[in-house]
Formats: sequence, C-alpha cells, structure tokens
Amino acid sequence: MRATLTARRLERLAHRPLVESEFLTVLARCPRVYADENDRFRDFTDAVTGLTDRRKAPEDDAAAGKDKKGAKKK
Repeated sequence: MRATLTARRLERLAHRPLVESEFLTVLARCPRVYADENDRFRDFTDAVTGLTDRRKAPEDDAAAGKDKKGAKKK
C-alpha cells in the first residue's frame, strides 16, 4: 500500500479519488500466492469466521428440498 499511496498521493485524494487501476501496477509486482498457500489461508479464514458452516447451509437446504425462505418445495 505504501508504494501506491505516497505522501503526495494522499494529499491529492480530495482532488482525485483513488481508482482501481492505481493498484494494478503495484499488485502485479507482488509475490505470487500459490494454490496451496491460498487453500491454507482460506481454510484458516473459514475456521476463524465460521464461513464453512454458512457455505454448507445452502447445500443442506437444497438437499432437504427447501427454498431460500425455508419453506418446503412442492
């Protein structure tokens, strides 16, 4: 973030808001995250935030034949 948001750029934020393209060059120079590292990070995040349970809930509802509102489908 420091490479993108220099002191001068921070001063100019009021005149010119940040846009996504300003981060692309910096992100392109970041080290690559490999699939196994990404999987470990995702598993860790899921365990800490409880996302695993929330991701499984729609699958469980679909398997039980329920729609989004919890009512049984005909």
